[in-house]
Amino acid sequence: MTNFIDSFYFQNYNIFKKTRCILDGYLIYRFLKWNVNIQNYLEIGIDKGGCFSIIAETNNKIKCFLIDPHMKNFKDTIPKNLTKNTTCFEQKSIDVNWNILPNFDLILWDGDPNPPTPLDDIVKCVSKSNNNTVLCLSWVNYPGMDIVKNFLKKEGWTQWIKLDSCQLWSKNSLQPFIDHLVYEKNGLFNFSRIHKGNNDDDYKWLISSPMCVYDNVQIIEKYVRNED
Repeated sequence: MTNFIDSFYFQNYNIFKKTRCILDGYLIYRFLKWNVNIQNYLEIGIDKGGCFSIIAETNNKIKCFLIDPHMKNFKDTIPKNLTKNTTCFEQKSIDVNWNILPNFDLILWDGDPNPPTPLDDIVKCVSKSNNNTVLCLSWVNYPGMDIVKNFLKKEGWTQWIKLDSCQLWSKNSLQPFIDHLVYEKNGLFNFSRIHKGNNDDDYKWLISSPMCVYDNVQIIEKYVRNED
């Protein structure tokens, strides 16, 4: 895939938009284009596989591990040619043998938001992380998720980017990636806004898109068609 708007995700956004907004997808795409060293990817809570499709198309060398007890929507939606480097665990995360899993460079958690599952999952995810791992956390406004955020902070993680429907956490600084986004000539900030967090905010940067972007995603086409 050479461009985001040619991706399976963008071309089928009407399928994915109920569970994953276009801003999330585009930022993941930009991160993968910027960081080519991602080797192992974990996703908990797959649904139709929107974010997975971006991972698989942007860098087909990444080994993907997917956990979800119900994968029918995923299997009915995602083309089989995108799953060649993918290991699927069609079971609850609590039933997965985490000992056989590698350490992950990128993790997307979108699992069961009901306690104690979120904290149990994130504790295991942290145990399978490295100093450069980036964690994309969903269900961020769900009751009880403050426990997860406090755990991450105690473990030395920082919420570097707050998006409209998720958060990006990392132990290592994501400032170089943010600088890359800010100073690029085309792309994200032609149709989104970025604000630096204050001292009393729980995030370093806030990135948000106006409602018109979500209502009509075709408006981003002129900004990203000719990106590198």
